[in-house]
Amino acid sequence: LERNEAVGMPRLYLVASYVKMGNLDDAEWEVEQLKVSKPDISISQLRGSLAQTMELREKLLSELQAAGMPE
Repeated sequence: LERNEAVGMPRLYLVASYVKMGNLDDAEWEVEQLKVSKPDISISQLRGSLAQTMELREKLLSELQAAGMPE
């Protein structure tokens, strides 16, 4: 993120990490930053594009949703 703020995947995992730690304010802020660089980002768009196993993908999407990522 320090080298390229527009890169999405590290920020997605950062959001999930913040949610796991119970730090929803920072998670929500990161989601807002994602939406600035990728205005069309959503849970449904990510569901179709993430390559993780279904279990890992659904866990990540659940954490992103908890941080305010739009459906």
